[in-house]
Order: sequence, then structure tokens, then C-alpha cells
Amino acid sequence: MSLDNCTSHVKRFETTLWNSSSSYRETYIEVRVTKMASTAVTTFIVFIAVLFLLVNSSAAHYIPCSESIIKIAQEKNISHCKKLTTLGAEFGWEVSKHNESQVDILIGTRLNNAEMVWLAWGVNPEDKPQMVGTRAIIGIRQLNGSVGANTYNITGDTKLGCKLQPSEIDVNVTRMKLDYVTSLDYLTLHATILLPSMYNISRLNHVWQVGYDAQGAEPSMHPTALQNVDSTETIDLKNGLAQHVGELEGRLRKVRIS
Repeated sequence: MSLDNCTSHVKRFETTLWNSSSSYRETYIEVRVTKMASTAVTTFIVFIAVLFLLVNSSAAHYIPCSESIIKIAQEKNISHCKKLTTLGAEFGWEVSKHNESQVDILIGTRLNNAEMVWLAWGVNPEDKPQMVGTRAIIGIRQLNGSVGANTYNITGDTKLGCKLQPSEIDVNVTRMKLDYVTSLDYLTLHATILLPSMYNISRLNHVWQVGYDAQGAEPSMHPTALQNVDSTETIDLKNGLAQHVGELEGRLRKVRIS
């Protein structure tokens, strides 16, 4: 091979090598850019999802009650009624026109042939809705068919499994009554409450619960399923809008898991 041919061959080889290297660099840059873009898009989607959850947590949760419970509420002169977020519970209320601290409440849930023994509703004066610290009204349905209702203070000891016995609470409660509506298979609890000044009906922390066992006037511990521990919200009784903290926490748990 002549020197000129050898030089030409080397130049062709160098040109081919350079083009191949450029193509590789371009491909590498393209892959890097694609990965960066994909990461940015994923981050943006996660941000939007979390933002949606935060906004949605403050949004209104006001789904009207079923016709069955609305009928029961109307019989008790209660005009506001909404479905709660857990346990299939529905909540009705009527704020007195003469004293907004006086409220008629009605809570009910369909048994669906379950051996539900007690139904509870209460308010909590603390900063957030939670079981501990709740002033509760609990109606108990005995195995012989008799029913009754009392007031209870839910404390930290209650959460630990200590016996829960009837006690006076700082909320004046009258006309407490538990009913089992046979034709509808509904258990309902109705009462009139007079809230002390520490409570604000525009931001009222309330809780609800169900249980399947009781010893006389002592309700046994409720199940610890997510539906039970998330049975709290903060409600504005003037318009029915509510914030359900438990729902937000549950959805964030799903986001973290996925």
C-alpha cells in the first residue's frame, strides 16, 4: 500500500471514528435529556397530586342523606342531613333559630343484618377532631331488644381499653333516644344539645362510632379498622361543609405506598 493510500485510509478511519463518536455523544445526550424530562414530569405529577389532596381536604363533603334517613329527620323537625364519610353513617342537625348553641342532632346507620349493639356521636373541644377528649352520647341496644342512651367522657384510658362508664359531660344533653327502625333496618340516635361557649358551630369537631358488644351501660371497644379510626371531621353547622382529616391522611398513605 502506497503512503498516499495509507494516509487516505487513516483519514477515512478517523472520519468514521469521529462520526461514530458524535453519534454516540448525541445519543447519550438525548438519553440524558429524556431521563431528565421524565424525572421532571414525574416530579410535577406528584406535586400536582399532593396539591390536589391538600385542596380537596378543605373542600366540602356534603352528600345529602338517603331518603330513609331524611324522612326520619323530617319527623323530628331536622332539615339538614348529610352522609358521613365512614361506617355508612348519616348525620342530621337543626340549629335553633333563637339560640345557635342549641342543636338537635340525629345520627343513623343501616345495620345490614349486622349485630350492631351501640351507636355513638360526640363533640370534641380540642384543636382537631379525635376520639380522645370527646364528649359523647352513646345509645346501646341490648340483646333483649331494650334500648337506652347515656353521656360519656372518652379519655386516654378508654383508648387503652379501660371500661367506659356513663358520666356527666360539659355539654347539656336532653331528649336522648336510641331507636331501631325495623322497617328500614336502621339504628338512629337523637338528642338535643346545648353547647358551652368553648364550642364553635362554624368549626365543630365531631366524631361518630359503632360497636358490636356491651355489658349493660358499658360499651365494649369498637373495631380498629380504618373506617372506625377515621370517623371524625370538622363541620360548619351553618352550611354543612366539612373537613375530613382522616380522609386526607388515608389518601396520602396511598400516595406514599404507590
